[in-house]
Amino acid sequence: MNRCGIDLHSLADTGANGFLFINRPLAIRLARMLGTPMQPLPYAVPVGGYDGKSKTYVKHFIRLHLTIDGRRIRNCPFIVLDLGNQDVIIGLK
Repeated sequence: MNRCGIDLHSLADTGANGFLFINRPLAIRLARMLGTPMQPLPYAVPVGGYDGKSKTYVKHFIRLHLTIDGRRIRNCPFIVLDLGNQDVIIGLK
């Protein structure tokens, strides 16, 4: 976004039942660096953990451009979550 970019490693096609997820601390840094604010969802959405037990709520997303193998996808909505050691997860959807 805004002629700036960052290279990241991500988990791809993980079987996660969603589209794109980004780690909260990274999303905050990118929002500041790129001038692209995190946007609130109309309501909090419950999300189950990989273990099927832990549960959290998604409240924000951020729109970023995504380039994979030279293919650019503009304005992708990344769901902001606490992902632990991962920066980005590309889900099954």
